[in-house]
Amino acid sequence: MSPRRPNRPSGPFPSLDEPEHRVKFVEAGLADPRCTLDRSALERMATTPAPRRTVVQRKPNQVGVTMKDQHSQAGRLRVHTGAEPPDEAETGQTGARSAELRSALDGIRNIRYLTNLGSDPGARPAEWEQRRLLRTVSLLLEAEGLPPSAVDRAGEPARTGYRTSEGDQAGQVQVRWVGPRGSGARYQEHEQLQRCQAVLRSWGFETVEVRGPGGRRYLEVEARLG
Repeated sequence: MSPRRPNRPSGPFPSLDEPEHRVKFVEAGLADPRCTLDRSALERMATTPAPRRTVVQRKPNQVGVTMKDQHSQAGRLRVHTGAEPPDEAETGQTGARSAELRSALDGIRNIRYLTNLGSDPGARPAEWEQRRLLRTVSLLLEAEGLPPSAVDRAGEPARTGYRTSEGDQAGQVQVRWVGPRGSGARYQEHEQLQRCQAVLRSWGFETVEVRGPGGRRYLEVEARLG
C-alpha cells in the first residue's frame, strides 16, 4: 500500500488518503463478487485521481460494472486478421465500422487506466490485452488505418494488406504484408511493415522485424507488462 503523499491531489475519495481507510476499501472490493479488479487495481483506484468524471463518481461496489463495460466495449468487436473472405474484410471501409473501431480503442485505453500502475498507465499493454494478443494487434492495425488482407476460397490472398497470426512462441503474434500474385506486395512489405511497427510501438508493444524463408519479412510482436 503506497504511503500518503502530502502534496498530491486526493484520490477519488478524499477519506482514502488515510491508510486505514484505504485498507478497508480494498478489502471490501475484494470481498464483493461484483468487483472484477485485483488488489493492485483497487489500490490504484483508491489513491489516484481519475481523469474521467464517470470513474471518479463510482462507488466501491460499482467498480466491477465499470470494468465489465470496458471489457465489453473492447472485446465484442469482430476483428480482421486478414484471413477472412473479401466481403468480411471490406466491411472495414464503412463509417459504422470506423465508429466501432474508435469505440474499441477507447475501451482499451480505459482498461489500461483502470488496471495498470505507474505514472503513465496508458503507455503499455494491460494484462487483458496480453491474454488476447492476436485480437488486440489486429484491432489496433485496422483502427489506425492499415487495411487487412483477405483470402479466396483456395486460401490464397485476395487483397493486399496485413495478415496477423499466432507466433511460434506463446505470447507472440506475427504480422505479415501479403497480397494476390502480381500485386507487388512483396516489394511493399518493408515499408508497410514499418507502418505496422510504428502503430504497435506507439501503443507500447515490442516489435522486431524478421526475415523468414525466401527472404520475406514479418514482424514478431509481444506485450511486455513490466
